[in-house]
Amino acid sequence: ALLALSFALAGCITGGKYPQASTPGYEPRVIYDASFDKVWKAVNDALDSNRIAVVSTDQAAGRMQTDYVTGPTVGYLGGLGGLQNSRGNFNIRITREDSGKTKLLIIAKYETAYQGSHGNNTLYKDVSAQSPKVVKGMENWLYEQIEKRL
Repeated sequence: ALLALSFALAGCITGGKYPQASTPGYEPRVIYDASFDKVWKAVNDALDSNRIAVVSTDQAAGRMQTDYVTGPTVGYLGGLGGLQNSRGNFNIRITREDSGKTKLLIIAKYETAYQGSHGNNTLYKDVSAQSPKVVKGMENWLYEQIEKRL
């Protein structure tokens, strides 16, 4: 009974479509020995294969923004104490560098919202600054997905 109570108090986590973790110890290169067009295609292919929608794109400026991707939901008191939903999206910038190289910059945004058991819900709030490990994990995951295609 004590074990069941501790699980109920800790809550439960259900997965979403949220990106998986990158390989442990992975660090992105950021500057690639590849053309702008090749990096642009690799970014699009990585997003497409992971079913992440793009909401705005400007290839001439090298900018892209994705739609939100649903993250895990955390239940408090077995869901009786409410739920914390999460989501994230990516802002991507690709720039031409010297010697035919290309720089890729990915900035993730991580948001959470509370869904109370008594209708006391909150709107999604950007918690990126309070969650640097989550944000870095999201960014590294996407860098790794892109690098696999370069």
